[in-house]
Amino acid sequence: MLIVRAALLALLLSFGISESGSGEERPPTPLDTDGRGADMDSEDILDLDIDALGQVDVVVESFNVEVTSVTKTESTVGRSPAAIFVVTNEMIRRSGANSLPEVLRLVPGMQVVRLDANKWAVSSRGFNGQFSNKLLVMIDGRSLYSSIYSGVEWARHDTILQDIDRIEVIRGPGASVWGANAVNGVINIITKDSAETQGFLASNGIGSEDQNIHAFRYGGTHGANTTYRAYGKYSERDESYQPGGIASDDWEMGLVGTRIDWDSHDQYQEHLSAQFELKTGKTGDTTDRYPIPVFPYYQSRNDTTDFDGGFAMLRYSTILSDESTLDVRGSYERRESSTNFYYSPQDIVELDLTHSFAAPHNQQWTWGLGYQMNSDNLSVHDPFLGNITPGKRTTNLFSGFVQDEIDFAEDWTLLIGCKLQHNDYSGFEYQPTIRLLTELSETQVLWGAVSRAVRTPARAESDFQIRIPTDFYPLQLLVDGNPELESEDLLSWEVGYRAQPTETFSWDITGYYNLYSDLIAADVSGTIFQSPPTSAPTLPAYFYNSGNGRSLGFEIYGKWQTTENWNLATGYTFLDFDSQNVGVGDATFSYSRNLMFVQSFWNYSENVQLDSTLRYVDNNVTEKASAYIEMDIRLGLQLTRDCDFSLVGQNLLSPNHRESGRQPLYVQRLEVERGIYGQLTWRH
Repeated sequence: MLIVRAALLALLLSFGISESGSGEERPPTPLDTDGRGADMDSEDILDLDIDALGQVDVVVESFNVEVTSVTKTESTVGRSPAAIFVVTNEMIRRSGANSLPEVLRLVPGMQVVRLDANKWAVSSRGFNGQFSNKLLVMIDGRSLYSSIYSGVEWARHDTILQDIDRIEVIRGPGASVWGANAVNGVINIITKDSAETQGFLASNGIGSEDQNIHAFRYGGTHGANTTYRAYGKYSERDESYQPGGIASDDWEMGLVGTRIDWDSHDQYQEHLSAQFELKTGKTGDTTDRYPIPVFPYYQSRNDTTDFDGGFAMLRYSTILSDESTLDVRGSYERRESSTNFYYSPQDIVELDLTHSFAAPHNQQWTWGLGYQMNSDNLSVHDPFLGNITPGKRTTNLFSGFVQDEIDFAEDWTLLIGCKLQHNDYSGFEYQPTIRLLTELSETQVLWGAVSRAVRTPARAESDFQIRIPTDFYPLQLLVDGNPELESEDLLSWEVGYRAQPTETFSWDITGYYNLYSDLIAADVSGTIFQSPPTSAPTLPAYFYNSGNGRSLGFEIYGKWQTTENWNLATGYTFLDFDSQNVGVGDATFSYSRNLMFVQSFWNYSENVQLDSTLRYVDNNVTEKASAYIEMDIRLGLQLTRDCDFSLVGQNLLSPNHRESGRQPLYVQRLEVERGIYGQLTWRH
């Protein structure tokens, strides 16, 4: 009956549950649908996200959720001239998701495709694929983006979901402050201060697909100003469904880490944070089109990718005065991967400084400097698949940005900013933006933006030679890198409107038009050859800046608190995409897509929660994927004050379904299976 009610109200929504601000983490009171408890004061209200604020009886507060990703300083949703969305910790908990990509299905406008048990394609506003290279992803400001091939290796980036404070997602360019590769969006995963994770937490889950999800965490104090937490997590996922065969694409990962926070607790509010983490894991890969030099030129093969690594990060922030703040961050990360093609040890150093201060005539200036070093020493395992020249390379990225936020008239704000960068692939880059916002009333905001962003070439596009299977048996494609590549370019126009017309209902809509140029594509550079005579027929190609395209669309999101105990949320996305000269033979891709989800969060009683998500994804011609509808359902039971249990069913509407049919490189597209798991969590 709950699902019927949700479907009837599919264009409406309300949701929002925010973590308690107390030092010891507790599960929300089930009867209190916003998760804040009955004793919420005005300070608590200011800490809530836009979804939770939609349920507060003071209508104007619905825009006061704090965000930092739009301007790199503290702001609010209401004053953000961007398509910003906040996923709260409680939204994550009640979704039943077990991985970061699955969590991102909660965001309107995001395209999340599960390719197999350990690979995802995540993007916004087009260009989605296994190597989605126009979306910048960060955890606490530390980039997860890979400079080797562009994109995010989602299987190697995991965290304890209970320790995430919120995920801020910008749909659209954010390059004027975050720099290159923040083209179609920015995802900033923000973890909790250790002061908010005091005490002990143990979470143990087992299931049919997510077979093991075990996490522990202990938080304590040292003196009056220092808090800490130590944590660990182990995850294991079963292989996907392979019609007539065995997929062998299982996933396993373990991590341990610690975080230490020191706070001065005085008028300057100095804060120092240190984080350390080590991780290790492996993924399985399966393909029936692994290139070989002799007849039949392809073979079925199962491989294992091993990965290890860790990071250390130090961050210092302070309030210099009533109108000035300073934030400094430095990190070092080690990534190691061993695939069927190559061994890739990589060292990454990041330094970042941001200073914000008030200026005369209602201005807020923010400026910053940044540096990133990527050093690798790659060695090839299978020379027939290709080679890497040079094998060892160190690249440097220097950057700086400045922006001015001007309240030039009553209820009008103008934001002008630009990011300047120099990288070793394409040289100097500039990425400006102009954003304008007007407050039509206390509960209505209208904004618009014009921005430029670039995606810099990757190491694979510049230095690799790689053999790729094609759809035309027995032909193989041998693609050479091009060290003379330029950056891909985006010019984007956006307009958005958000409102809360009643105390229980709010919504927003964003429209955009994007023009892309200098897109990097592989094209034929010769004729088919066979050398020696027993080798596979091979077509040579190389990377060059030949492609162009455009995308347009809109994203609608609404939320509605129907009763005290029942909240609904829904999002609808329309994307129309067209590109030219983006593949072998000057290929052209054109398609339109519709995506929709409906979420229901229902507190059946004081100790029972019933939550569900229904999502629809229509067919995608370029990805050879058919339309599908799927549903996840979560039953939550509060067993005691310190212990809760969740029973989650995922992808319940079909035994298995395929979310993508395209097969780039050597990875075979498999089918996602129906799954169920139970999770017991104890806090003390």
